[in-house]
Amino acid sequence: MATNQDHSDAEQIDWDDLDDAPETESSEWISPEDGEVVSGPITAYNPLSGDNGIVEIAGRPYSLSYGEAQQVAAALVEGSIMAVKAADETEAFTPEDSDEEIEYYPKELRFKRGDAE
Repeated sequence: MATNQDHSDAEQIDWDDLDDAPETESSEWISPEDGEVVSGPITAYNPLSGDNGIVEIAGRPYSLSYGEAQQVAAALVEGSIMAVKAADETEAFTPEDSDEEIEYYPKELRFKRGDAE
């Protein structure tokens, strides 16, 4: 937690005495201009970051527009094979706010991306 402490007696450091922050590829946001193409493997995808999600292409972040976020989701999902398998035996739990036990079949998901032939 941040606090408001008095640091008036702390040693003052001159800006010019500090080292530059090291540059890394991941801090170089992708911003293509005038016909430029940027491509590479998706190295990270966070749909909850920024306004509409952030995707990293070869380690470089790119902020998605709403339409682009929809395209990414469709490309990752549409045409893929998804299977849901229920376990052979049930499991049960009792919620904290109830005395009634709930029984269910645990589920497992599996996916096959790309050509689903």
